Amino acid sequence: MLSFPGYFYDGRIAVKNDVAVELAFDGLQIVDAGGALIEYWPYESLQLTEEVYPDQAARLRSEAMPSGRLIIPDTRFLFEIGGMAPQLAGRNFLGVQRGWQVAGWGIAFFAAVALLVVFMPRFAEPIAAIIPVSWEEAMGDRIVAEAAEEFKPKRAKGAQYCVEPAGRAALDRLTAKLAGTVQTPYTFKIHVIKSAGVNAFAAPGGRMVILEGLLKKSRNADEVAGVLAHEMGHVVARHGTEGIIKALGVAALISAVTGDAASIGATSAELGATLLTLRYSRDAELEADDIGVLILNTSNITAAGLAAFFTRLAIAQARQAKAKAKSKTPSFSLGELFSTHPASAARAAAVKAAGTGTGHAMSNQDWTALRNICSQVQSTP
Repeated sequence: MLSFPGYFYDGRIAVKNDVAVELAFDGLQIVDAGGALIEYWPYESLQLTEEVYPDQAARLRSEAMPSGRLIIPDTRFLFEIGGMAPQLAGRNFLGVQRGWQVAGWGIAFFAAVALLVVFMPRFAEPIAAIIPVSWEEAMGDRIVAEAAEEFKPKRAKGAQYCVEPAGRAALDRLTAKLAGTVQTPYTFKIHVIKSAGVNAFAAPGGRMVILEGLLKKSRNADEVAGVLAHEMGHVVARHGTEGIIKALGVAALISAVTGDAASIGATSAELGATLLTLRYSRDAELEADDIGVLILNTSNITAAGLAAFFTRLAIAQARQAKAKAKSKTPSFSLGELFSTHPASAARAAAVKAAGTGTGHAMSNQDWTALRNICSQVQSTP
């Protein structure tokens, strides 16, 4: 019986388990280090949670266990089960030419629209998977613009993008270092917006936003790198696109079907508001954690920064909850402004345990420059 090493999350606690994945007659046997059977996933129940490119691990879920996640680094695995789980072929791009991939997007998308539009929330993931990247980028650009307006300082006449050259260069170097570790159709573009808010989020199409407050509240560059890697995880798994489709349904889909960027842009305020208040599911957060830690490990950046940030975030959220229970007066806190990314001590511990990187995200000089990136601003990206 063929067997592949892998990692398994049960979806109940954020703990990665080392397992062996055995190819049985009609399904996968997930076996722990002691040889005991943990789960059995039938081949027909398997789904890839994201596209797979050369040298990228396969990440699977199963209809038999919706909360579980299985990660198999060996790319031979997908070739071995290809005939037994043909439904995986649509997201398996190992060795596939981009031209055929784009053609497949178009054919599959228009063929599926009539049926999927009726069941939008349930089919958000497959719809997101076949939307062309260029359309996601159009949505992402407009959401970033909306966020810049939403978070601008009170007395500012318009959006304020932070562009101080040394800080921008430091961020670009960190972005390239992180992005270079994962194969994805997206080009990451990270914008820093002048705002006291403590937040960061990923928009569709690889667009990401950092608020200045997050840079000021972070204790070191490793924390910022960890947050960015986590957000890149959301991008790679298309969580933002899926969330918008679930929330806005037909309106977003029809704009995407027509390919009318202006039509998408006309609802940018609605798209932006939806994304900024979007709460990802536990499964989505764990998946982003897993991808983010993999990015950090491959970049040889310690995951301790992300773990520390999660720990402080969990403490801040707990304090905020107590304060709200005692008073109705709103107050500023790290936990309040980052409430769309719930954290926990267990999640922080899992991230730290999974980290293998030993290096730091950037030099002290670059970290100082990045923290001062908002000393120069402009109204456009």
